[in-house]
Amino acid sequence: MLHNAKKNNIHKRRKKWAWILILVAAFFVNRGFRLLVRNWMELHKINTQKALLAKEIQDKTSALKQLSDPSVLELKARRELDFIKKGEIEYRFTPPQ
Repeated sequence: MLHNAKKNNIHKRRKKWAWILILVAAFFVNRGFRLLVRNWMELHKINTQKALLAKEIQDKTSALKQLSDPSVLELKARRELDFIKKGEIEYRFTPPQ
């Protein structure tokens, strides 16, 4: 009796896995399902790019707002472009070795 129940249980498991395999195969063989998955992945990729671009726009906007401040603009011109005001004398010292 125990042997028969065990055999029946194995048969049920095989039948269950056979149905699962058939359903999975039906989904992946189906062209529409494959296109749906591909489109979902593309949408995820585009949304990620959109978020990165939104952050970049936010960073550039804040940098642009900072440049509208005359003191920040002057500091950047002095540091990055080596500008000096009329009549100023620039002293450069070499660091000790």
